[in-house]
Amino acid sequence: MEKRDLARKRMPYKILIIRLSIFMLGSLLFLPNIGPTPAYSAEETQEDALSILFKANGQLDVAMKYGELALSPNQPGSGWHRENVQRAMNVLTGKGGPDFDEKVENPGDGHGAINYLKEAHEALKGCRPINACDAIHSSLIYIEEALKHGKEALKTGHRRGISERQIRIFGALLEAARGNRNTESPILGALAYAIRVVEMEKYSKMGSS
Repeated sequence: MEKRDLARKRMPYKILIIRLSIFMLGSLLFLPNIGPTPAYSAEETQEDALSILFKANGQLDVAMKYGELALSPNQPGSGWHRENVQRAMNVLTGKGGPDFDEKVENPGDGHGAINYLKEAHEALKGCRPINACDAIHSSLIYIEEALKHGKEALKTGHRRGISERQIRIFGALLEAARGNRNTESPILGALAYAIRVVEMEKYSKMGSS
């Protein structure tokens, strides 16, 4: 009798647990389809980085144009050389940069090729592909060195031969910063190589998905 009474006392608890289980199961079945919070996919990350790299490339092209104009034989004189070197430096460093001169025209978009490169590096979360980050780093080094020679050209503007030598090195370093997308070296490839690698990674993932 005692065992039966004990069983009867426990029965409501068993029924309650069963009912709660059924309720919870039913609730889960009728919940909206809620998945995990979507994270940025590798493709989206590469798309962002690629877009920024193209902006950096566009600004570098503008800077190279003015670097070439600085040595144009059509307009002799230190004033012409100095102004075009500074225009190129404005494009590279961007507004607010240490080498930006507000008194001289800024033919760029004001953001600066250097800033775009740093942002592209940040957009490649975890630096994948890592050789793209190496190439971006190479491009930044060349631009920083170019700016040093650009400043030397401005200082020695009255000494034409020395100034022109600095401008030539300035232009050569910008060419190195743009690089060659066909090489297998992030050092020689620089920005062009970084674009190529990110493009290849992006499209390979799209093809495999």
